[in-house]
Amino acid sequence: MGALAESRFTRATTLDKKTGPRDWIAADLTVDPHGTFLTGVLGYKVRDQFRSFDDSSWSWVKGETLNATGATATTVVPFAVDLSEHGRWVGFATSQSIRQQVFQDGFSAVLNEAVKQLDLWPTDWEFDLVVSRTTVRSWIQDNPNVVRMVRRLQRSNPGRDLDADRQHMRALGASSMEETYKAAKNETLDTSSPAFEEKLIGLETGDASLGLWALPQNGGHEVSFKSDTKSDSAAIDEFGSNLTSGMELVQKALAEYVASK
Repeated sequence: MGALAESRFTRATTLDKKTGPRDWIAADLTVDPHGTFLTGVLGYKVRDQFRSFDDSSWSWVKGETLNATGATATTVVPFAVDLSEHGRWVGFATSQSIRQQVFQDGFSAVLNEAVKQLDLWPTDWEFDLVVSRTTVRSWIQDNPNVVRMVRRLQRSNPGRDLDADRQHMRALGASSMEETYKAAKNETLDTSSPAFEEKLIGLETGDASLGLWALPQNGGHEVSFKSDTKSDSAAIDEFGSNLTSGMELVQKALAEYVASK
C-alpha cells in the first residue's frame, strides 16, 4: 500500500454505459504513522460549460461562455483502507454521482492499474462490497416466503484456508462458482435451517454474494434481495467540500466498523 501511495500510478479509465469514459484518479494517498490506515480521495473528471454574467450590459446572453474540465463536489469522495494483516477493509463516502458500485468500479480500476505499472503481482485486485448477516435476516423477516436463492462463491485471497468448493474451483481453474436453489411448487426454502445459515458464510468478508427472491405475503410479483446492492453503511457528518475532514470522518467510521468485527 505504501508503494501504491507513492507511485502516482493510481489512475485509470473505465467505461460507463450511460456517461461514457471516466478518468479516475486516486490521490492524496497517505499512510498514517502507525501504518494502520491509508486515506485518500477518489474522483473522476467531468466537462462542463459555464456562462458568466455581463455586468456592463446586465445580460446573461452577452456573457462569455467558458468550457472547463475538472471534478465537482459530487465526483470526488474520500476513502480509507484498514491496513491490518487480517483487515484490508475499505470505507468510503458516497455522493450523488458516486454510489457504492460506481466507487467499486473506479477503486478497483485504479488499484489494478497501479499494481500493473509497479509489476507487484500478476493478478487482479478485487474489491468486494460486503453485507452483514443481520441485513439479510432483516430482509427475510419482512419477506419470509423465499422461493429462490442464488449464491456466488469466489476464490478466497491467497493464503486463506480452502474449503472443498474452492479446492474444486482451483482444480478446474475457475474464479467463481454459482449455486441456484429453488423451492418445490407451492413451497418455500427453509431459511431457518443450519444449511441456509452456512450459505451466508463469506458475505461479510466479500468471498460470496447472495440473491434471494420471495413471494409477497399479500400476493403480487416477486421481490428480490441482492447483497451486492445492499452493502453495509453508516451515517457520518456532512463535510461539504472539506475533503480533509471527509477523510478523517471516513477513517473514524471505518475504525469503528473494523472494531465491531
